[in-house]
Amino acid sequence: MSATILEKQDKRLYADDTMPLCPTIVQYRSVGSHVEYEIRVHKLLTPENEWTVQHRYNDFAALHQALCVGGVSLPLPPKKVFGNTERQFVQERQTGLQNLLDEILKIQLLGTSLETRRFLDPHGYSENFYESALRNVSMFFRSEPNWQVVEPLRNIGWRFRKQYYLITNKTDSRGGKHILSWCEPGPDFSLSERELEAALKVLGDIRHPHIMPTVTASSNGVGVMTVRQFCVTGSLRDLIHGSRPQGHVIQKCSSPGRPLDVGTIKRYGRQVLDALAFLQDKGFVMGHVHAGNVLVDKSQHICKLVDIENSLLGVPTMHRAHLLEIRKIYTHEAETAYCFGHMLYEMSTGRSLNTALMDEQCISVPPAVLPVLDSLLSAKGIKAGLPTIADLSSTPLFSDVAVSYIEKPSMKVPSKLKEVLKGHVEKAEMRLHDQQRRLAQKRRLSRAQDSVMSEDEKKKRKKKLKKQMKSVDEGGEAEAYPTTAILPRSNTTIGATSVKAPKQKSTSQPNGPSSSTTATGTTTTTKQKAKSPSSAPPPQSQPAAPQPPPASTERGSLLTSIHGFNKGKLKRAETNDRSAPKV
Repeated sequence: MSATILEKQDKRLYADDTMPLCPTIVQYRSVGSHVEYEIRVHKLLTPENEWTVQHRYNDFAALHQALCVGGVSLPLPPKKVFGNTERQFVQERQTGLQNLLDEILKIQLLGTSLETRRFLDPHGYSENFYESALRNVSMFFRSEPNWQVVEPLRNIGWRFRKQYYLITNKTDSRGGKHILSWCEPGPDFSLSERELEAALKVLGDIRHPHIMPTVTASSNGVGVMTVRQFCVTGSLRDLIHGSRPQGHVIQKCSSPGRPLDVGTIKRYGRQVLDALAFLQDKGFVMGHVHAGNVLVDKSQHICKLVDIENSLLGVPTMHRAHLLEIRKIYTHEAETAYCFGHMLYEMSTGRSLNTALMDEQCISVPPAVLPVLDSLLSAKGIKAGLPTIADLSSTPLFSDVAVSYIEKPSMKVPSKLKEVLKGHVEKAEMRLHDQQRRLAQKRRLSRAQDSVMSEDEKKKRKKKLKKQMKSVDEGGEAEAYPTTAILPRSNTTIGATSVKAPKQKSTSQPNGPSSSTTATGTTTTTKQKAKSPSSAPPPQSQPAAPQPPPASTERGSLLTSIHGFNKGKLKRAETNDRSAPKV
């Protein structure tokens, strides 16, 4: 029983839900009165480990309905009542369903959603994550009877392994509502139980105006539970899209929101940068920066960073798939700056960036913000090297924002814990660098295979060869690959060995012209001088030195010299046979 629990726990620890899945509908088959489509799926970095799933059209329609929340537009092929098993219609529907899967995976929140993952990998995501989290959270309420659940907050975050609950304290009615989160460790988790408990204790002692501390945080060996003050006004994403904090995360990002003005972007951006610099100085590298984990207090015009425990748990960031494509980003500080660039883009344009790099012709970004975004999200800026958190704070966009603290920020981190966190970050960086290398190697191999095996390349080679053959024919030269019919009846000497050519049947007119047909269908005629029976044999003197072939690199010149070869000029060779045994 214990072995089963440990095996299940290890499986959770190393689950990476941000790794892109690559589905391809390979075929279909009729099953009774409906058609099933076979989908071949593999993960991006392991194409050799693939599996197949079968789904009918109704399954695709259910997935489409689950993801089209709040106006998301996805291309679902239309339904047909009669004739839905005809071959031509099924083939057209297969193409449409493949297009649907491709469009889903292009949108970051949809590709990492539980509905999509369970559709493409039902065996790997068969667990009920909500019930699993509820079982672990109930242990907290048994040990802390003063807390009670107000309502579960399902789908407010993009991680389905992280569940949220709205709770309140029975004994403190003025304390307001709190939010409880439960999260499982990720593939980069490398801390021991004691080290994790020490780091969680430090999170509760943070005193910084732009970082929200935890009320309580604990670990039970399976996951981490944290309790924070509930922010009624919501996050930066809620401010941009005008949504409620309890709303569905896909609904918040389904349509473009209202971009923030430059003054608000500068103020909130500088506050986030100060919080990131403070955490980095204390050894806590926060790579999980996005508009959803930055809470906003409209009354005081300040924002606060939350979910700092994500870096301790080793869960992958939202932009992990994009980081795999950019090998220039392999440190946690560069990862933090890159994620900050995505948040800055959403604040400036009102919509999320679903690609790794920003369009260089983006005209919707304010001119004051564009230089910073170019240094963070453009190909040219990334090639030059991403700026550090300190460099971003000193840019003209953020340097003129006044920073003043009523109370000096404080966070007591033991030196031993700093060393532990440093090793934890280095292991995560090594894993990122290894995955980037594997992806680059896989793509190089794929490009090489495509260039060799593609039909276009084969046609291109045939066309090139045909063009070369045509140029030879137009130049009046012999065929590059002649048949044996044009070879003369003579001995061919290679080195010191004499090879006798095969005999040919004599024609009815031996003294007349002899004709031979080339491979191109043209006929070549040569005159041969008749030989009389009384003609003397050729002299045995040293034959004249052979004439060097014409200075031409074409094969036609060589074939012409072979065709005009005269065996009478050859010297008889004498062979000394030494193969007999010696007695």
